[in-house]
Amino acid sequence: MFDSNDVVRLIGLTHLFQPPVTLFLASPKGLNLRRKIHTNTFDAELVLENMGFASVFLPTSLGILLAVYADEVLAGGSARAHAWLVVGFWTWRLARQLRLHSVWMRERRAWSIFLFTVFFVQGPVLGGTLLYAAHGNDSPP
Repeated sequence: MFDSNDVVRLIGLTHLFQPPVTLFLASPKGLNLRRKIHTNTFDAELVLENMGFASVFLPTSLGILLAVYADEVLAGGSARAHAWLVVGFWTWRLARQLRLHSVWMRERRAWSIFLFTVFFVQGPVLGGTLLYAAHGNDSPP
């Protein structure tokens, strides 16, 4: 049986999906999203690359830290604040995915469902686990 530490650690490790999934979605074999974003200047291209790297590296790093410090996350303090930041980010991302969902369901059904599931686990499920553990419970329901 999993306890709350295991759940938090596992959710943190799911962040390792982000780099390969993002690279695939950007590639011609995926959704070819890279081709769909146009820039007109070299400096705009560099800014776009920096933003792309940061949008993958930062959330992935936060997730890895969540996994490494799962015990401290459940103990409270700054590690728990970090976890609530992760919950907030992925819940926001889930809301954004829901806006894409109706468009993607026609052509990209599997991707839409996969991303919805990942963001739901990394946001609301993590938040529920934090609340459950904060009330003195060790194992999720």
